[in-house]
Amino acid sequence: MLVALVGLTAWVVTARDSTAHTPARSVAAVTTPARSTASASTTSTGSATPAAIASTSTTAVAPTTSESTALTRLHSLASAYPTSATSVAAVNLDTGAAADVGATSGMTTASVVKLQLLETLLLEHQASGTTLTDAEDDAATAMIEHSDNDAAESVFWYDGGRATIVSHEAALGLSTTLTVPGSDDYWGLTTTSAAQQLVLLHDLVDSGSPLDAKSRAYALGLMREVEADQAWGVSAAADHGTDTALKNGWLGVDDDGGRWAVNSVGVVTVDGDTLLIAVMTQHDDDYASGVSRVETLARAAAAAVT
Repeated sequence: MLVALVGLTAWVVTARDSTAHTPARSVAAVTTPARSTASASTTSTGSATPAAIASTSTTAVAPTTSESTALTRLHSLASAYPTSATSVAAVNLDTGAAADVGATSGMTTASVVKLQLLETLLLEHQASGTTLTDAEDDAATAMIEHSDNDAAESVFWYDGGRATIVSHEAALGLSTTLTVPGSDDYWGLTTTSAAQQLVLLHDLVDSGSPLDAKSRAYALGLMREVEADQAWGVSAAADHGTDTALKNGWLGVDDDGGRWAVNSVGVVTVDGDTLLIAVMTQHDDDYASGVSRVETLARAAAAAVT
């Protein structure tokens, strides 16, 4: 079991950052609210809730050799790229071990934002005491299982558009400072961090979540049925033969010279433990190299918390 570690010294990344001039890719130190995370390039471990990733109240203790090696490898993989190019967070729900590495904001979501769109829709129906219409159900299913963009556009407007989505972020545990929806209806250009995505994953597995049991089961059910050619990513860390609930995102970003944002978030089983893992990368040369980097980071994150 990975013992609780908090307040570790920040790992300052001085690697090449040819896109530091791009505002959307900048990483700022921020004051994080409850259920948010620590500053950029810091790794911390502790309780199984996203809030505890940022906690500084736990007494720091030395890691074992194997734990230290796993954390060092995760740092090494992340620091091989500019700080603004990587964000990784993981929580082991069985042991309480957690890790958070890299950027705390500014990561382009691409289709990973569809999880937020879904949770917003479910939360709205809970508040009104209604169920999804057939059209909403069809759109939500296509949006998650097939990453259909037209369906996501429909869900975006079923949600009520950008302003309504922002208004529900606090209820879902998100920081409106760290998770910023794209302007107008460019929902795929929402910026966030891996730790913020961990909050959304936690909403799906926690009985104290703002989402009720029916909503949680619905969302996880869709994420377990993602089509086979989109099932890469955090699933690379999972035990063979176990179910993974995930949502991936990938996008060639025009404002980043056509380089790619490639991301994966999900609930996986590793060594029999249930883990929440979020891996976000950007400035990737192409889709394939992005997928490879995401899977390598996912395995390293899993090793760091198991």
